[in-house]
Amino acid sequence: MVISRRGTGTGLIDDYLVRRGVARKISLIVPNFLSAPWILANTDLILSLPARIAEKFVHLVPLKILPLPIDLPAYDLIMLWHPRQEKEPDHQWLRREILEICAETTV
Repeated sequence: MVISRRGTGTGLIDDYLVRRGVARKISLIVPNFLSAPWILANTDLILSLPARIAEKFVHLVPLKILPLPIDLPAYDLIMLWHPRQEKEPDHQWLRREILEICAETTV
């Protein structure tokens, strides 16, 4: 199972596998994390996701967290917004809040 807003089903793990001449079989692509815990709890699928999200999932449904068997490279998270929102006070406030929270968060 893969979570992909674009529906492509590719990402860091796939890039890692391709460099090693391996591919994975993706049985299901969902657009966000909302349905993932219940799908996982009722199927034999697996999902790779950030540990912080996985830790929330195990409080919702019976799941088991396992470490990845591979070392993935670090990656950057970015914020994007439409240029017309650049000077909107509410939007500026939200972006500052997000940056502040992320600055306080350790990896």
